[in-house]
Amino acid sequence: MSEPYVTADRQDIYALPPSVGLWCLAGVVLFWAMALCGLLLPFIVGERALETGLGAVVFFLPLGWYALDGWRRRADYVQVGSTHITLVRASGSDVAMRWDEIVEMRERPVLRRLELLDRQRRVLRVEFQLTGFARLRELVQERAPVLRDRHVRIREFRRYSLGRWPWVVLYAFLVGFAFFAVATGDWHAAAVCVAFTGLTGAWAFSEIRSVVIGQRDIVLQRLVGARNVPYDAILRIEVVDAEREGVAAGVIMVLRSGEEIKLQGFLDGYLALSDALSAAWSTRRTKT
Repeated sequence: MSEPYVTADRQDIYALPPSVGLWCLAGVVLFWAMALCGLLLPFIVGERALETGLGAVVFFLPLGWYALDGWRRRADYVQVGSTHITLVRASGSDVAMRWDEIVEMRERPVLRRLELLDRQRRVLRVEFQLTGFARLRELVQERAPVLRDRHVRIREFRRYSLGRWPWVVLYAFLVGFAFFAVATGDWHAAAVCVAFTGLTGAWAFSEIRSVVIGQRDIVLQRLVGARNVPYDAILRIEVVDAEREGVAAGVIMVLRSGEEIKLQGFLDGYLALSDALSAAWSTRRTKT
């Protein structure tokens, strides 16, 4: 393994816990064993199991490769100094970036990592599973000036439109099932279906669809109506990382009244939202 980037200041090391490598190794064995079983299934049971066997191979083989990739990267770690951040790889192909070179950050919640990009479009991956990830994320927010300036200039954050389609499919299914229940005279099933549709519909209409950062307040836009939150009503702004008690990554605005407003699933990412909200709140609230 090549030597990590060294500066005159103290280096902070963020590594994966040993359990990650063990889980990846277990995944390699399990997933490839299932793929092998799928491959052998038609020879054991007969041609009638051909589709099931091929389906198992197609499903489990990529999972095994993904687990193998994680196992190979089990010894990788991130090293942080005052001027650079470095991904030190066991393969020797390290990636080092100066803080002022980082111009973009992509959030990959499914893959459980952040991706830092510089002007040459090189990618430095920061895994959510790193020990001390919350502190590392804070350092990235504090020390990357170009990235931070880009974030604080954003004035409107919108949610992923993809998140609406599961609800559309669900409502179409519920409405169709309700009509079917009425047609067959099953009024109990129809009533349950209508009640469930109403409850989920109420939740969907109350969901925050966009956040607008204004001069006097923050506007939380819903499907119907909006709510204005004055800066002086905010007590603090917290960042929730994906590793925290299984909660999806997002931002929480804690109001002086004790209410917590959770903001998750926005296009520009939860860290960009956190930077923009914190910058606006710190400069526009009444100092006490």
